[in-house]
Amino acid sequence: PLLYLNEVLIQKEKCFKSIAHLSREFPLKVNNLLPLLDLFPSSPRVDKVREIFRMVPENYFPVKIEVPVFPTVTATISFEKFSTSLSNVDDLFSIPVDYTIV
Repeated sequence: PLLYLNEVLIQKEKCFKSIAHLSREFPLKVNNLLPLLDLFPSSPRVDKVREIFRMVPENYFPVKIEVPVFPTVTATISFEKFSTSLSNVDDLFSIPVDYTIV
């Protein structure tokens, strides 16, 4: 027998916005960052960040992302003062002249 014949269920949905600030001039592209996100264990919050990064067009990089964590708390991920030191790439992979095999 049904005990709760007149039970009324109420379901509320709230939508929260995520904001991504994109740049074409950033030294990296979103494809460079996606493999790094795969290193993090799966969780609802990491999956949400991963989903946002996958929606970014290939020519852009998200320099700032705002993701709601709780209704009153927003997490901000930003990339600032990024620089590449790849001016001497040949020096990184060359054997020094004073190197000897022992």
